[in-house]
Amino acid sequence: MSRYDNIPALDAKDDEPHAISVVVETPRHTRNKYAFNPKLDAFELRHTLRLGMEWPCDFGFVPQTLNDDGDPVDVALFLDQHAFPGCVVRARLLGAIGMEQDGENNDRLVAASLPMSGTGLFTDDVRNLKDWPKKVVRDLEDFLDLYEREEGKKIKRTGVCQAKKALRLVHRGMKAWEKKSH
Repeated sequence: MSRYDNIPALDAKDDEPHAISVVVETPRHTRNKYAFNPKLDAFELRHTLRLGMEWPCDFGFVPQTLNDDGDPVDVALFLDQHAFPGCVVRARLLGAIGMEQDGENNDRLVAASLPMSGTGLFTDDVRNLKDWPKKVVRDLEDFLDLYEREEGKKIKRTGVCQAKKALRLVHRGMKAWEKKSH
């Protein structure tokens, strides 16, 4: 059991219809890729991007979920300021970038931190990926594509979906996690 297994995937205490919990693994503006290893109950350095590349936003996972690749469901997380590995962020699900990696589904959810008291964030009014400039979404798709190819993986883009459909991916991941953990 990992320290994150007791954090619910969906943030039920919130009145946000697409609120999720995100555990940050890799902060924005770093070249290092960190990943949580549940067997060690610790974060590991898994990869370093080539010179000139950096993570365009924070990346992490939704706890209590599993994707087709056996890992938790991945999330690209937009915050005003980057977080740190292990930080749990309450986020609004905006949509997903559909990807197949080596023939397996490996969609990436896209989320933004929920509004917090006392401050206004650039993401406060964003509800769906269609609310973002198209260039931001395209740049994120291009980064993910390049990152996976650099690791020698075969990638196929399968499209972009909005928050409502992306929430189904979270539910599917929750069912897979529940099935495996019981």
